[in-house]
Amino acid sequence: MLQRLREVIGRNKTKITIIGSIGLVASIMTILNFTTGMSLVGIVDWAMGSTKEKPSPTLIPYSPPITESPNGDPTSPAPTEDDSPSPTLTGSVSPSPTEPKGPRLLYKADWSGAGGGWSETEGWKVSGGMLVNNGESSRTTITAVAPVVLDSNDDYIVEAEIRKDKYSNENISALASFGLVVRAPDEGEDGGYGLGHCAAVGIFSCSNASANYVAVLWTADGQASVIKATAFKPGYDWHTYKVEVKGTKIKLFVDGGLMFSGQDNRFLAGGRVGLWSYRTQVSVKSFAVTSNE
Repeated sequence: MLQRLREVIGRNKTKITIIGSIGLVASIMTILNFTTGMSLVGIVDWAMGSTKEKPSPTLIPYSPPITESPNGDPTSPAPTEDDSPSPTLTGSVSPSPTEPKGPRLLYKADWSGAGGGWSETEGWKVSGGMLVNNGESSRTTITAVAPVVLDSNDDYIVEAEIRKDKYSNENISALASFGLVVRAPDEGEDGGYGLGHCAAVGIFSCSNASANYVAVLWTADGQASVIKATAFKPGYDWHTYKVEVKGTKIKLFVDGGLMFSGQDNRFLAGGRVGLWSYRTQVSVKSFAVTSNE
């Protein structure tokens, strides 16, 4: 049987070789067709060196198969890093700056130069970086005017550091006073309110109270009509006097403590602020005006 098979192969050896070569060529053509997408005719032309333009091999993108989820719905595979959607850049919009709430500085005195814009009359002058008074004035109206004009409808705060250096007529029958003036009218006119200290000796009196040394609120129109008063003796120390005006209400603070709160509507339209000193030597080392929000 084996001998018979050998004889058959021997007689057909050439045919078998040709058939094997054809099978090999067919396999190669199949691979080229699958990988490049070329047709069988194109592969033959390319292999035979045809002068026709050879098409560029086309790569077929791989599409992952669609699988089924456990509940039977078709699902696509999770996107890889390459086919993930591009991130969208979002920017935050900064809010527009708003004006900070609270008191706003409206004016601050600078006495480092000559006068600092203040009126130096009735015994006032700038000395050693301070505003001082020699105690020769006999007026209870505004005599040192700050170089600022405030809106007559504004509510504001005036604050100053003041030291009483000496009463001009100590140990005799007399009056002496000094302090801040607010809501004073235009220059050349008297009015507004004076808030500060008053001392009375002998037959004189600063108010209806029996105390000789008081903190006082009175009109700064030359009449010195007392609205509020309470006992207070400043001594020779520095004190911070603060006046708050809001509508018809007026408050006086000394060193942060409330002395009194008064109410009056006679002077509401004045836009000037400043100081007075009546027969009292004083030194003022700071003066500032802020809004009263």
